[in-house]
Amino acid sequence: MSDAELLELYTTDSERAVGITAEKYSAYVYAIVRDKLAGYPDEDIEETVDDVFIRFWQDSGRVDLRRGSIKAYICLLAKSLAKNRRGQLSRRENELTLDDTPELADEDTPERRLARRELLHKVSKLSDDDRKAVVMRYFYGMPHAEIASRLGMSEQLVRKRISRALKKLGKEMEGWL
Repeated sequence: MSDAELLELYTTDSERAVGITAEKYSAYVYAIVRDKLAGYPDEDIEETVDDVFIRFWQDSGRVDLRRGSIKAYICLLAKSLAKNRRGQLSRRENELTLDDTPELADEDTPERRLARRELLHKVSKLSDDDRKAVVMRYFYGMPHAEIASRLGMSEQLVRKRISRALKKLGKEMEGWL
């Protein structure tokens, strides 16, 4: 089926058109998204792949085949959506709020809340890689190997960074707990 025929099918039978598009390009889109989101969970990769096909369906009426093929359009769409998702995931990893620690939010004593705020403040002052490693390990419960993959360092270095960061935090938090 030609690109023009496939785009026409979106106007007459969009469900079938989406199925054909996904069948034809899913491996291609998955490879692009997996490359851009290397180190992130498979769920995020699969969700982004689904988003690419949903977005293509929504944009199908605006695709201009004089400017390029469906494959080229989907490639750009996959790269763009994966880049956006990576940014969202990265920001989520870097944010430190009380909402990120639901297991601590139930502890409602004023002293514990104050100590928790102080700890979050101290964590936010760590170097970028140390902060990310501590947050991924203790706020998101990620294993050292996954943290190493996401940060592009060895597992041994991740363990060392976390250990040093915890020692530093321990010294700075003396008297708070």
